Amino acid sequence: MIIFDNVLPVESNLKILNLIAKQEWFISRDDMTMSQFETIIAHNTGLQNITYQEGKDGSDYQYVNNYAQLILDKVSNKLNIKTKAHRFFWNLYFTPSFAKPHRDWPVPNEYQTIVYNLHTTDGGTEIEGKNYKDKMGQAKVFESNLLHKGISCKKDKVRFNLNIIFKKI
Repeated sequence: MIIFDNVLPVESNLKILNLIAKQEWFISRDDMTMSQFETIIAHNTGLQNITYQEGKDGSDYQYVNNYAQLILDKVSNKLNIKTKAHRFFWNLYFTPSFAKPHRDWPVPNEYQTIVYNLHTTDGGTEIEGKNYKDKMGQAKVFESNLLHKGISCKKDKVRFNLNIIFKKI
């Protein structure tokens, strides 16, 4: 796992937060065997929005996808690799939200994940049992097959982040 700080300046993160706060949001599902309704009844998993999925038209979300691509480009530059986006996935957690451990991609060494923190909260991300606090502008990069989950905030009211899945090319 690799961590990069200050990927984007504070002003850019605040612009992104203002943009995504106006987006359509959907009930998040970590357990794909349950419907979205069953998931929200069982436990509050927060909300999600997939604004880009490889092979699908993401033009309705171009303005937020431009920022997501910029984050991917900056991280790729820091890693000194060429990449191709597979998915841009925005998360919105509230104080009582609960996420289950999951893998973004089941096969090792095919895709990598970036969890990008849009703001600092008392929440975080658990990756392979280790907790990483939210820090504005920070990108956590790891293999997409690693078990991870979002950790909701306790004192802060809301937690936004961006999950990018990408492939090295």
